Amino acid sequence: MLNKAFMWKEVLKLGFLGKRLKDVNQFFRRIVVEELNNQGFFDFLKSKHNIDEIAKNFNYTDIDYLKEVLFALLSDKTINYEDKTYFLKEPLVIKDKLPVLLNKSMMDYIRSFAAAIPARLKGEHLRYTTGYNLFNFDDALNLKVYSIIRKASFAFLNVFDKAGRLLDIGCGSGLETVEIWNIYFEKDFFSEDKIMEIYGMDIDKDFLKIAKEEFLLTLSNNSSYSKEELLKFKKFFPKFKVGTAIDIPFEDDYFDFVFISQVLHWTDSKKALSEISRVLKPGGIMFGSTIMKPTANEYLHIMLRTIEGANGFFDKQEFKNWLTESGFKKMYFSTPLTIFKCIK
Repeated sequence: MLNKAFMWKEVLKLGFLGKRLKDVNQFFRRIVVEELNNQGFFDFLKSKHNIDEIAKNFNYTDIDYLKEVLFALLSDKTINYEDKTYFLKEPLVIKDKLPVLLNKSMMDYIRSFAAAIPARLKGEHLRYTTGYNLFNFDDALNLKVYSIIRKASFAFLNVFDKAGRLLDIGCGSGLETVEIWNIYFEKDFFSEDKIMEIYGMDIDKDFLKIAKEEFLLTLSNNSSYSKEELLKFKKFFPKFKVGTAIDIPFEDDYFDFVFISQVLHWTDSKKALSEISRVLKPGGIMFGSTIMKPTANEYLHIMLRTIEGANGFFDKQEFKNWLTESGFKKMYFSTPLTIFKCIK
């Protein structure tokens, strides 16, 4: 119970989250609706049309994805459905309030996915490492909310009696890995008789270059220790490697811990869990966080689905089924953010 108490201590720092998440969800709706509106989508739905007529009018080829877009629009009654037809019943309302929780970089980053929806409906996907502003993405990852979620995940893990190898999946430009390294550093895990090996992995080589070259600077900026003091522990600094959640470049049974937070919806989640299980030792622990349906926002889901290979959000039962199929024997979940700990 103590680890849950520590976890909730971190989560409660997001006490303002409920109200502000509403603003974030409205922002997701706004940018998707604006993009579709610019395409003449809602003008067309001023009269009733079935899905085949919608696809034909706009030259959409991915009918399954069109169904997901229509489901999102139906979920908050932006459009209506009757007798197998879709239509706009009420005048379109677009609220322009900007969410406090998201900085400008994050908003610009998310807009790039909304802008990709029309092409996605015609069968064109975004590649994960193309079409993005690297600096916007890097800045977005620095949001305080991510830091609190990471700390809550580690509080839930609470296994600081054991050293071993840890893989941080989706480390980006290294801030996440810095925080992880600091957590173990403060627990005295970098000594000759108690060594924690930490690895950061990301798909983007540019991010990893930043992570490696600026690790010491980022670490010193987030630590009470000077660069000189931290350099004494250089041999314990993380190793960074290119890889993805569905193709982890390490041998079987290599890691004691795998940390994956807010990453699964960016990839093929089922394949990712199988691959994580492969590189975990028997008894190894995968932990982190993920937003799941029905909490997950449907507009964010369809934006994520513009990315090649991204399945978007899933529900808890799907997650449990995939975990069992991948060889995990025990699984624990907590908080609306769905912080999890799964043991192989």
